[in-house]
Amino acid sequence: MKQNIKKIGVLAAALILVFSLAACQMKAVDDDTSSTVIETYSSQASQSSTAAKSDSTASQSESSQKETVAAQSESSASGQDSTESSSVIVPEGFTERDFDLGYSDYVTVVLNGDSASVDGSGIVTGDGMITITEDGTYLLTGSYEGQILIDVSDEDGKVQLVLDGVSISCENSAAIYIKSADKVFITTTDGSVNQVSTTGEFVQTDDNTVDGAIFSKGNLVLNGEGTLYVTSSEGHGIVSKDDLKITSGTYVINAAEKGLESNDMIGIAGGMITIIAGDDGMNTEGELLIENGTIEIDSGDDAIHADYTLTINGGDLDLDAHEGLEATLITINGGTIMITASDDGINAAQKVDDYTPTVEINGGEVTIDMGSGDTDAIDSNGYLYINGGTVTISAQFPFDYDIDGAINGGTVIINGEQVTEMTNQFMGGGPSQGGFPGGGQGGQGGQGFQGGQGGGHGR
Repeated sequence: MKQNIKKIGVLAAALILVFSLAACQMKAVDDDTSSTVIETYSSQASQSSTAAKSDSTASQSESSQKETVAAQSESSASGQDSTESSSVIVPEGFTERDFDLGYSDYVTVVLNGDSASVDGSGIVTGDGMITITEDGTYLLTGSYEGQILIDVSDEDGKVQLVLDGVSISCENSAAIYIKSADKVFITTTDGSVNQVSTTGEFVQTDDNTVDGAIFSKGNLVLNGEGTLYVTSSEGHGIVSKDDLKITSGTYVINAAEKGLESNDMIGIAGGMITIIAGDDGMNTEGELLIENGTIEIDSGDDAIHADYTLTINGGDLDLDAHEGLEATLITINGGTIMITASDDGINAAQKVDDYTPTVEINGGEVTIDMGSGDTDAIDSNGYLYINGGTVTISAQFPFDYDIDGAINGGTVIINGEQVTEMTNQFMGGGPSQGGFPGGGQGGQGGQGFQGGQGGGHGR
């Protein structure tokens, strides 16, 4: 990658144009790839009139900072380097490298049944397993019955796995198992169709409790311009014990348990994601952030679940589940969200001690269609505020909050009628429900833990 730097000096008698050329080097796989920053801006979400802190009654939404950068991407299926400059918005919580689809200086791995041919170093094959032992970029093509194991001794090692039309199937463990690496990028090539599956029950071979068709002990990023099908007949689809991010590409995940699972964070900044899951569609013990993307989830429990915070700034979401969104602190600043649920459409429950349960809607279009019976469209065991956006609800019980709730702005339509005041478990239902006072069983009973919206969770 080269940059041309122009200097123009103004002299008293004439104009002299001096050109100087400076070269800089770029690593093919590096989480800290740098580029020219074009613009930096910050956006502040609208603030509600009351806090979700236990010591205050005003709720504040956290500001998100984004940088606009010029990203240099490399692509070449033949191994020849080519660069293409494109403008990429890097949201807070992501890095520029998470969006980079380029790859070069790669090792080619041709899969063939239960064997593989390798053009390069850093790979050991045999015993139904292909083991990557060195950081770098590896391009895989063909079909394989067995496991791709990434076990890099360098604790700071980064690996890019480029899938170029592969089918990888493992009977009793993860088809792609990232046992040791600081960060792994799984990139699908332009127009490729790839399949990764675990077909049977998981049999443990170490103490990592591998339970996903793609399983990573470290940070995992998925991007690309192709399609990846992930199937897990007995467990989860994609699991990261650290951060799990998707920035581009098309994904179809079918899992008996959870579709996406992480310990620390799930971040979605682009792509088309379809999840069919027996349990939660997305689940994290930490934070969940959706910046963009098209997401469709059909799940047996929660469509999207985070123990700490769930923030939606954009994207198109179509969710059909027992509960649509669940977290301790839920903030919606934008996007188009359609929820069909049989229990709670949106539920803020006390999952951690760091926050008081809060639902805050500042923008976007939210549509909730609830099933009949003792169900709540938006249920908070603490605070519930609508400050902006458009919220359309069809439900017998639109709102249920334990501490305080208010409509401070936006457009709110309940069963076809626009309202400006929030009633708590009181409004009558749709045409088939009949209107009657009273409410359902309410929320799950917040335990009154102290906490506020402004603080982190100490991770």
